[in-house]
Amino acid sequence: MSQIPDPHQLVGVIIGRVPFIQELNIQLVEVTTERCTLKLPFSQKLSGNGKAFHGGAISALVDTTGAMASLAGHTFEAAVKGSTVSMNVNYLAAALAEDVLATARVLRRGKEITYTDVDVATASGKPVAKGTVIYRVKGTMEEKAG
Repeated sequence: MSQIPDPHQLVGVIIGRVPFIQELNIQLVEVTTERCTLKLPFSQKLSGNGKAFHGGAISALVDTTGAMASLAGHTFEAAVKGSTVSMNVNYLAAALAEDVLATARVLRRGKEITYTDVDVATASGKPVAKGTVIYRVKGTMEEKAG
């Protein structure tokens, strides 16, 4: 049976290999097999009006954080494909010219499907968004070889 790899190393490698995550400059803050916190530094390129994050940037952070929390507790060496099945985001307030942090907590982990709850807040603690991400990790190395 495959073992779960070190979550910090795993998520760090994924973040370093995905061009979209790199473009957004999403950074790993903390990760365990049951939760993950990522930071999205403020940039005017990611704003809607130069002062506040665009909702799409916040949504991408929710999706990425939920996915990383899902992958961090999975036997990744056996995974071939991962994808978001469903995501919802409720926006609570604007994040004005300030970094934001998203923390995803695993609610339920199945063989392929993981459900996560994601909270987004500014670096000073103001709640910005609340989301859920359902993420699927499918396949094994043996299936891919066959």
